[in-house]
Amino acid sequence: MTPEEKIGFHVDYPFFIIKLQCPQTLNAMSYDDFLYVTRLLDKAEKDDKVYFTLLQSTGSFFSAGADFHTVSSGPRGNDADELKLWLEQFLAKNQYIASAFINHSKILVACLNGSAIGLSAAIVLLCDMVYAMDTKSERNFFQFPFAKLGLSCEGATSVTLPAKVGWNKSFTKLIFSEKLYFHEMMDNVIVRDYSMGTDPALVDTFNTQVLRDLKKKVGQLYLPACLQMKTVLRASNDTVATLMLANSREVHGALPFWVKGEPQKRFEILRSQKIAAKKERTGKSKL
Repeated sequence: MTPEEKIGFHVDYPFFIIKLQCPQTLNAMSYDDFLYVTRLLDKAEKDDKVYFTLLQSTGSFFSAGADFHTVSSGPRGNDADELKLWLEQFLAKNQYIASAFINHSKILVACLNGSAIGLSAAIVLLCDMVYAMDTKSERNFFQFPFAKLGLSCEGATSVTLPAKVGWNKSFTKLIFSEKLYFHEMMDNVIVRDYSMGTDPALVDTFNTQVLRDLKKKVGQLYLPACLQMKTVLRASNDTVATLMLANSREVHGALPFWVKGEPQKRFEILRSQKIAAKKERTGKSKL
């Protein structure tokens, strides 16, 4: 599927709505998908009638993070060739994607229908407001499995996660790739729990209700003031510069791992495990 097929968008002024719509893959994202989202962010940025950019999803997961089927595991070249390759394929793309969210001037709203993993979870932490369909179920969590994948922090999580949940908890969750359940994120990340359960059939209802509630909230507001508030709130502690620096440090720190080939090997293991599990399920179904 193309990014345009997997990710939809529409405008309902003053809202620009981006929707992940590939539930059969748990809305896993390739770099092309992430880059398409940045193009949509740019489209929202340039529209003077847009004041809020909403991220919605479908199915049981908000996003399972990177689509490991799209990560190259081809033969390695020499170090110089690998450096050039991963500067283009990892560092430039990863830094650009996170930067697009960090620098977005419109108010970013995430509508969490389910779990978010990896870079997708990092992007949620860059949003200004986060609403959840349900925070009580342990099926709903954030996870940052970077260390398991031979990577480092991504998407400025080295700053956003400690700022939101505290240093020691962040250190533990990042180092050991542990799940961070939605109920642990109430108030410090998630601002409202809609308590609608985890039935994927209700996701459209959830998305519609969040948008309806936001429309009611903004009805009496002078919307340019909202964007100015975002500007001054972020300027008060130099948020943008701090996040941009963290983003740069993260991708440059992880680049040697890609040159060495460690993430590629680990993504290949995941691919093999998924193929084996699929064959096992197919075999059982024939019995």
